[in-house]
Amino acid sequence: MRRRQALENQEIPLAWFLDTIWGEPSVSPHPIELLGSWISFLEKHLYAPTRPAGLLFAATAAIPALVMGAAGKRVRFATAGTTWVSVAGKSLHAHALSVQRHLEHRDIAAARAIVPALVGRDPSVLDQTGLTRATIESVAESTVDAIVAPLFWGTVCGPTGVTLHKTVNTLDSMVGHHTPRYKNFGWAAAKWDDMMAWVPARCTAGFVAALSPGKGVLRTVYQDGTKHPSPNAGLAEAAFAAALGIQLGGITIYPEAEEHRPYLGQGRPPVPPDIARACVLSHQVGTLASIFFGLSRQLATNRLRKRS
Repeated sequence: MRRRQALENQEIPLAWFLDTIWGEPSVSPHPIELLGSWISFLEKHLYAPTRPAGLLFAATAAIPALVMGAAGKRVRFATAGTTWVSVAGKSLHAHALSVQRHLEHRDIAAARAIVPALVGRDPSVLDQTGLTRATIESVAESTVDAIVAPLFWGTVCGPTGVTLHKTVNTLDSMVGHHTPRYKNFGWAAAKWDDMMAWVPARCTAGFVAALSPGKGVLRTVYQDGTKHPSPNAGLAEAAFAAALGIQLGGITIYPEAEEHRPYLGQGRPPVPPDIARACVLSHQVGTLASIFFGLSRQLATNRLRKRS
């Protein structure tokens, strides 16, 4: 029994290891595809340009995640399996490095074709510096959403936490936009995603600071990251900017609007090789997070055992 418990306490590091080696599991249909189809189905039948409609939509979309998560608690290594499906570190880094390769070969058109898989901004107006900046900002923000958050929620709530976070994050990516259609309908999904990423974003900034001593990461996060319109993305981007010695932020053009984002960090403008450095840092954060959360889960289990 103790051996089994010891193995289950390592489910979070195991999930990260599986993603590092193999990436997302190759199954068809992929669970994320099924989730997207479910959300699209609900939007078709529940859409109305109001916040109450969006709240009903988000709550209904989460029902399968809660049911599957509850059922998964009875299955051995369900936390490892659901976390592996939800973590997307290898895929994130592969897309980012592909952008870098095209930029280094001065193939701007090819880089622009890949960037929409990472960010929602208009790639047609981005030059080499803009594409580089967009990619690094995506790596930083996605380190929270696609790496640290699944590991965190798997640690705290097991399969239920992982599946719920993935559902909420997917909801936000599909409807959490400041467009006329989604401004009100997607409000609940966006706020819910912000809440679920609040702790993971701050953990990410802390992990980056621990991995980059002497770079003033926490100072930059406090001074610049809190000025960002997102309560979470700005912290991760500011942390990465300080750790890499570059400056992020500035004018950001989306298909529907132009935003003037605060500058993050005091370094030089990013160049294509910085993308690889960002990916290395992101992977180090994931490794540190998996070890930290794995140990935290084991300590919590040991305390409960002693009390009983």
